[in-house]
Amino acid sequence: GVSYTEPELQPLKTGAARIALSAFAEGIPVTLVPVGLHYRRKQRFRGRVLVQYGRPVVLDAAWRARWEADPKGTARALTGD
Repeated sequence: GVSYTEPELQPLKTGAARIALSAFAEGIPVTLVPVGLHYRRKQRFRGRVLVQYGRPVVLDAAWRARWEADPKGTARALTGD
């Protein structure tokens, strides 16, 4: 995960991508759902928050094949780098 002051969703980090891809390679079904939190007033405890969801990414056989061939490159591809 990432914690920034920007109001938009941030890119998936490669560490999180490697965890998801390695779990999927072990036979665990994985669907990544990007989630962003936008606080109206960050300093206020229990303030209002807007939750934004990005498009889900379902890992499939093509991702597994890419992971087995090139783990580092596949993690970068999953993060959009």
